[in-house]
Parts: sequence; C-alpha cells; structure tokens
Amino acid sequence: MRRFVFLSLIFALCTQTLFAQIGGRYTYQFLELNNSSIAAALGGKVIANPASLQLIYYNPALLDSSKNKTLAISYKNYFAGINLGDFTYAINLEKYGNLAFGVHYINYGKFDQYDEQQNYLGQFSASEIAPYLTYSYAFDSVLTFGVNFKPVFSSLQNYRSYGYALDVGLLIHASKNNYFAIAFRNIGRQLKAYSSQLEPLPFNLTAGFTGKFEHSPFRFNFTFDYLNYWKLRYTSTIDNLESQTADTTGLWSLISKTSDEILRHLHFGLELMLNPKFYVMFGYNFRRVRELNLSTVNTLSGISAGLLFKTSKIDISYAYERYLTSAVHTFGLSLHFDKFIFRHK
Repeated sequence: MRRFVFLSLIFALCTQTLFAQIGGRYTYQFLELNNSSIAAALGGKVIANPASLQLIYYNPALLDSSKNKTLAISYKNYFAGINLGDFTYAINLEKYGNLAFGVHYINYGKFDQYDEQQNYLGQFSASEIAPYLTYSYAFDSVLTFGVNFKPVFSSLQNYRSYGYALDVGLLIHASKNNYFAIAFRNIGRQLKAYSSQLEPLPFNLTAGFTGKFEHSPFRFNFTFDYLNYWKLRYTSTIDNLESQTADTTGLWSLISKTSDEILRHLHFGLELMLNPKFYVMFGYNFRRVRELNLSTVNTLSGISAGLLFKTSKIDISYAYERYLTSAVHTFGLSLHFDKFIFRHK
C-alpha cells in the first residue's frame, strides 16, 4: 500500500505540464465547478475538513469510517438555467478502508438551433457527467490516503467526448482539531476528442489547512488551489496598462503584485459553531473578487455564506454565493442511514 501511495504521487507530478493562466486551455472544466453547499459557503474548494461527506470530491482522503452508510446530495441552481449536482454514498470496509460511489454532473439545458439562413432546426441539449469511485485508507491516526477515479462523459449537441480523471489526496491529522491536506486533482486525459485534437484536463495541485482553537466556536479553512500555476491573472489590456503605469522598479509595486498573485490562489472559509447542531458559514474567494468586481461599484463578488443544521439522522445545508449582480444558491442534504436502523433487544 505504501508503494502504491508513493507511485501515485510521483505519477501525479510527472504527467502534468505547468502553464500560466488556466482559462480556455482545458477541457472538462465542469470538473472544477463547485456544487457542494458546504464548500460553496466556505469560499470554494475545501480539502482539509473531514466533517462532511460532501467534501470527498475535492480530496478523497477526507473519506473516513464516520461517514459509513451516509448519502450526501447537493444541488446548485446556476446561471441561465444551468444545473449542477452531486450525490455520494459511502460504506466502511473495516480494516480494509472506506469506499464511496458518487456522480458529479452538469446540465446546460436546452438550446434553439438554427442554420446559416436562420432556419429553425429544433432544440438540442448539452450535459456532462463524471461518476466516481472513491477509496481511502488510514495508515494510523495521523495519515490518511485517498483516491478518486472519475470516468468523464460529455455530450454537447452532436459532439461526444469521453476520458478519465484521477484524484490523489493525503490528509494529516496534526492535532486534535487541526488538519493539513494536499490533493492532486484531475490527473488524466481525454480519450475521445470532440473533433480531431485531444485536449488536456484541468490539473489542479491543491493544499489546505483546517484548524480550530480548543474551546473556540470558530473553525478556519484555508485552501490554496492551482499551485502548479503561478500567474492566474488573465493577460488583458488592463494588465498591460497597469504594467506601463506602475512603478515596476519600486519595492511596494513588487510586494503588491506578488501578494495579489498569491492571494488569487486562496479560498478562505470560517465556520461559527453556535452549537453542535447549528453552524453559520462564511467564505471569501480572492480570485473571484479580483476577476468579477467592477471599478464603478462593489458587487460583493467572492463573498459567500451558508447554514448547516445537523441532527443524528439528517444534515441540511445551504450556501449563498455572489457573482457580480447575481446570486447562486446551493442546497445540500446528508442522510445517515445507519441511524435509521432500529435495533431490538
């Protein structure tokens, strides 16, 4: 098993090429869209928080025995009639580890189709789906290893494509309430292209920390994604003007630019645990703030919030995210089926 972990990590590092910027370079971008209500409320991807089955899609090492016989469902009402969803069911294999089955999908809805002469040809649909199989194994109370295998299927009008992706993750339980994690996400390739040219997948090297001070009601979540890229800013006229007008030789200019590049990798989340059954969640996505806020008005883009209600049998969660002048809502439900079983004396 240790050899398998080592080889998986080496494979993750050696099969990827580092590029600057991520927009428009990769296929199957829906693999990076967030459809977990808890992750959405906490600002984006969360890879070091083992509290919810919803989060194993981002780091398979978060799967543990506490999620045995749990079904997690998430649904996001996205823009322009686009719907995203995810559902996962987990089982404990006792000394052999943990296993989960899930589906991550996006439905783009229906579109009107016309030819070059503007003749109406009816409607067509578009959707993409990635069923996934998750396995995790805890070596001891400190280190857990996990892997997701995701076949990917895409249907865009008459165009079809399929491929596969692999996620490899590690979770380190550093102390009672503190966790560190690293995940190599979307390792894989496109097997059948939409046309004649194969396209790469959106590989994402992610690291995270989740921590809580003892007796404090706050839990902090820090996630740095796309660590395999340094520059996440899009090259644009605005960027060129900034470089021409800024004092590029000044120390302050260098510090400002460097800090901006670093913060674009960061998702920050805060959980306020009012009691064991009720959480209030807040998130801040720095890259979304920088990309979507307008110079003329503060759109609150990048801000998110949510609620989590927990019972012994059911967890209900909700997230609110801000994009420019629009809001996106995500709903989550977890059912703990092992608690529904009544044992007779």
